[in-house]
Amino acid sequence: DANVCKPANDVPIPDIKPREVLIRVYAAGVNPVDTYIRSGTYARLPNLPYTPGMDCAGVIERVGDEVTKFKVIKVVMAMAMGMKF
Repeated sequence: DANVCKPANDVPIPDIKPREVLIRVYAAGVNPVDTYIRSGTYARLPNLPYTPGMDCAGVIERVGDEVTKFKVIKVVMAMAMGMKF
């Protein structure tokens, strides 16, 4: 049910760890896995509270001290389970 999904406009900007990047998300999709998790039919359910989201596109705003393959201002597409939006 789309009525249970609400935009999160007031999410604080997280600190990043040495091997993480911070992406300003400009587009996020609903992956089929997100719908299975939401309906409770996915094999492995996440711990709550849970923010759905596996796919996004945006711009890297910060990189951790140990990140060497990505740079700030790089446009990226990301796929990862358990993203922190």
